[in-house]
Amino acid sequence: MARLHVFEFEDLSWFPGLLRAQMTDYLVYAVRLIRGFPSYAASRLAPVLHARGQRRIVDLGSGSGGVMPEVIRALADEQGIQAGALLTDRYPHGADSAEIREEPTGRVDFHPDPVYATHVPADLHGVRTLFLSFHHFRPETAREILADAVRADSGIAIFEVTERRPLALLAVPFIPIVVLLLTPFMRPFQWSRIFFTYLLPVLPFLIFWDGLVSHLRTYSVAELEQLVAELDAEDWHWDVRRERGPGMPAACTSLVGYPRADQAPESASSTSRS
Repeated sequence: MARLHVFEFEDLSWFPGLLRAQMTDYLVYAVRLIRGFPSYAASRLAPVLHARGQRRIVDLGSGSGGVMPEVIRALADEQGIQAGALLTDRYPHGADSAEIREEPTGRVDFHPDPVYATHVPADLHGVRTLFLSFHHFRPETAREILADAVRADSGIAIFEVTERRPLALLAVPFIPIVVLLLTPFMRPFQWSRIFFTYLLPVLPFLIFWDGLVSHLRTYSVAELEQLVAELDAEDWHWDVRRERGPGMPAACTSLVGYPRADQAPESASSTSRS
């Protein structure tokens, strides 16, 4: 199935910030229900952090915070890495996230200004990550995101749980039903979320549409490999995989890369598919 770069509402500059925030809040909540994902992400990030000698993550396209608090805890508890994370976004609105403010480790914070993934400010040092957001970018922009990480001599890790397989698309029509079922359990409670879910049910439709498009936009392992091959980064290790981590209900596509000058783990130059 060919990749289709159809529009997502969240990408539109004129799209209301309130609805964008509620859509990303729902995405965060849904992803946090994927058992095993933070542990898997931590296991993929650990070699990059070790190779770069870094203990700081600069997350791009963070929305309202994503799963970063859980990943930071998994890095500490399971990988023995006491890392911190700075969350950034083109449309920063997550600084008010109650969960981030109450993050017990105190190692997750938001950058208040807009950050573009293709031109990360030089003073934002750290291993770069993109969780469930790389599909938002067209190939030329996606390539520039990788190239900017190479220019900055920064490691990078990308994770996607959507895919362009027919079996995955079969679940998409059920998204509105899942939104209706999960919304009452989301915290903090917001009357606006209730209004736009049940009284004026625009959120189920918006989340359905962006969810469908996310699947259609997601890069395959072969396409990620091609993006990497087009970079001037022969001295970098690249590892592209689609695999199911321990305890995860479905496979995850991930890409990690970092300069070859640092000693890489034995598996870093491999590519695997599930």
